Amino acid sequence: MLAVGRPFQFVLVSLGISSMLATLILLCGGFRKDSFEPSALPKVQIFDPKAQSKNSAMDATTVTTTVYIEPTRISYDDQLLLVKETATPSCKENLQPDVNYITGWPQFGWNNQVIGMMNLLYLALIMERVPIIPPFEPFKNSHVDASASVNFSKLFDLPRLKQELGIPILEWWQVKDFEQSSVVDQLGCWSLERGAWHASWVTPQPTHLKLDISYSVAPSWIKRVRENYTDMHSTFWGLAKLGFDDTRPTNLTTIPSPVNQISLIPDDSFLCFDNLYFVCAHEGLEINERAVSPAWRFIGRYMHYTPRMREIADRYIRKTFNIEPSAPSPPYIAVHARRTNYNFANSCGEVDECLPPLSAFVRRVEDIKAELAVKGVEVKNVVMTSDESDSSWWGEVYRLGWTQLDHSGTAQDYGPWYPTFIDSVVLAGGVGLVGTDISTMSFLAKRRVIEWNGGVAKIVLWGHAGADDH
Repeated sequence: MLAVGRPFQFVLVSLGISSMLATLILLCGGFRKDSFEPSALPKVQIFDPKAQSKNSAMDATTVTTTVYIEPTRISYDDQLLLVKETATPSCKENLQPDVNYITGWPQFGWNNQVIGMMNLLYLALIMERVPIIPPFEPFKNSHVDASASVNFSKLFDLPRLKQELGIPILEWWQVKDFEQSSVVDQLGCWSLERGAWHASWVTPQPTHLKLDISYSVAPSWIKRVRENYTDMHSTFWGLAKLGFDDTRPTNLTTIPSPVNQISLIPDDSFLCFDNLYFVCAHEGLEINERAVSPAWRFIGRYMHYTPRMREIADRYIRKTFNIEPSAPSPPYIAVHARRTNYNFANSCGEVDECLPPLSAFVRRVEDIKAELAVKGVEVKNVVMTSDESDSSWWGEVYRLGWTQLDHSGTAQDYGPWYPTFIDSVVLAGGVGLVGTDISTMSFLAKRRVIEWNGGVAKIVLWGHAGADDH
């Protein structure tokens, strides 16, 4: 099978002769951008005759110096990873027999789908498989009012991501012409919802990709806490074990596919999962704020928006703040106040007691302004994004001197996904960010503002009256 990358491997040959350096052989390059930082670069110790003291009694071969080796960049031609130059009616006829692939299906709201794709890419990295990223899908009760899917590369800069990670990445539209094809592919995949979640409902079927999937229940050892039925998290390395011959289980409970009622075990070369949102290395939902999160450290931080999306968002910011075309875009603080789609009945009862008041966001904005002032940055502009539709609530926002993006024609001009897409880019572009607790849109924006802009970010707590008082 084709391996898409291997960790750094070195061979050190000591010749035992004081006049010659050891021979260093670099077998293969690495994946991560942070490998370029001296503290993270692979290092070896070799003999250095200049470092040997003339009074030293040490043998010459024991005198060493540390050198750092930059990884070799590998460029990948997507076409080498597929059989055909264009997408085919069936995904199976386009897969190379000597390549290992991995994919999964988008679930829940849009930002949760983004996290699922981060997890998919991290699994591909540690398993040395070629990821096939599915399109974003509309989901009931989500922020996106759309009926059609949209490809990952419409929003995220895929060529840059592949270069940053040093791994090949495919999208489903490259593999299968699912928009035009009438072929329904039979697949065998793993169900984490039945395995880690102990769910009784029917696992998802990505009908838009024209697939008929037979799911096998994943073993309990994929779980972060095996004996905890309420914890839905699987671990990355638990899932990785499903992709290797010597750790893959054999006695499987397999659920027939819904269309043709065919039972198929998971394919060794085409690994697929029903839901990759609840996956972690150590702690549940670590992607939100934990520095240890490998899905963020090795994937999410490199998922930049496309130049087109950044240019569109910049136009909206300029219009919002009445900036002349020739003037630079001003620094701003973005606020994300999530107000709907929470299960209040299970959280804290009355909505008015549950949600944070605008005064909590104001305090956090002022905190950020003070911290930025210490850095010599003065910020006057504040833009609010929210799913709130109450005009009286927005009236209070305007009286604060804050502004709102004008999305009155966004869906018509760009498509139904774009109000959410543009909000996401704007949130990530500020020097300051105030978000809402539990919202994945806020948590991802917080990471981006800190990581990409060196900015300051705060999360407003909620759940009871005065939850964010400080």
